[in-house]
Amino acid sequence: MNRIHFISRRFVSKPHLRPSKQSKERLSSALFSSYTLPPPHNHGLAPIPLKNGQKLVALGDIHGDFSALVRALKVAQVIDQAATVTLETIESVAWVGGDRILVQLGDVLDRGISECSCWRLLTSLARQAEEKNGSVHMLYGNHEVLNMLNVWNYVEPGGDNEFDQDFGHLVTHNPIDGTSGSRSKALSPGHGSLIEPLISNFNLALQVGSTVLVHGGLTREHLLQNGGSIGKLNEAAREFVKTDFGNDKTKMRLKMPDFFGGGVSAQFSPIWMREYSKPSGGPVGYVVSHMIDALFEEIDKSNDLGGVGGVGGVERICVGHTPQEKLNSVLDGKIWRIDTGLSSGVAGGVAEVLQVEGIEGGMDIVTVLSERDGAVEGEAREIFRDLTSTFMSSHSSSCVFFDNLFSAIVSPSTDLISSSDLPFVRKKFLASVR
Repeated sequence: MNRIHFISRRFVSKPHLRPSKQSKERLSSALFSSYTLPPPHNHGLAPIPLKNGQKLVALGDIHGDFSALVRALKVAQVIDQAATVTLETIESVAWVGGDRILVQLGDVLDRGISECSCWRLLTSLARQAEEKNGSVHMLYGNHEVLNMLNVWNYVEPGGDNEFDQDFGHLVTHNPIDGTSGSRSKALSPGHGSLIEPLISNFNLALQVGSTVLVHGGLTREHLLQNGGSIGKLNEAAREFVKTDFGNDKTKMRLKMPDFFGGGVSAQFSPIWMREYSKPSGGPVGYVVSHMIDALFEEIDKSNDLGGVGGVGGVERICVGHTPQEKLNSVLDGKIWRIDTGLSSGVAGGVAEVLQVEGIEGGMDIVTVLSERDGAVEGEAREIFRDLTSTFMSSHSSSCVFFDNLFSAIVSPSTDLISSSDLPFVRKKFLASVR
């Protein structure tokens, strides 16, 4: 999936007309308003209540495919099914979702050529939703962070055209990296043109009712290392995004928080980890089950300490990042994987979204909305197999075998579990499979 294009093939430097300072300011004011995303509920510092009968809709990775985004928004029932939506009619597309809460899990950028148009459509709907007691929220994906770091490996040929059109007039010299410079002008932390109206209003993770939403995943350790709550994580993410590093890319990368990190630290990052979403369409192991239980317990504890009411205990986490053939869940619905590889730049997958309806005093109603299958009860998409039952079907339950099995499962993930927890995890695991 990681198709890397060389800069020399991807970009063509071209001169830009230099309008006067006055005309630039008028153009910028009108243009940037079309990218304005309303600030999230309480700036992402506290969970968002899900009222009785209100619906949360979670939407996965978009990757610059405008037509795919439109399909998904129709499936989500937030724009008219019969609406003809084009790049030229973005501002006239009406929000029909009422008080729905729409959360897009990041990775709008890269692999497609309509990234700016996707953002403009989502922000237009967000501004309208606010007037109808609904809301649209956007999360950081790993590709948004890559772009802020000036990593262009996944930009499609032609992917800079929209950035050139909207932000090319801000480029005052030809960049030495061979790019047109417009993407950097829009996305650089602190001073990028889209930081203030748009990207600084993203969140790293959100809790809506009993559902936690994040691009890659979240662990108890992420919370404990960053102030103890999702709100503190969001606060730290926003602080980095709004910091102006000038043109000092080295300083920017050194100051980047661990939770935005990639490469060798990918497994520690909420935007990079895949422990909850792999294998695609398959079961997860016991260690992941323990990680989820510990995470939910920590989030509930942080909410209690913060005096948060009206959201209840966490029941599920929703992640994108890893393409699935269709939306599915594991661990009895505790983990939902909602990236279907929707973009034609990824897999051209089916348009599906997860809908969670709040029920006062009862269990949420979880439904998959699909352009192919219609409305599907959440339980129908659960993957019931787990790693221990798979092994149990073909092996005896000898102490030595399960000790070895535990070591095999845990060894790749020990850095995700504190050393003090390992004896407890081992004891609980062996007790569960004997």
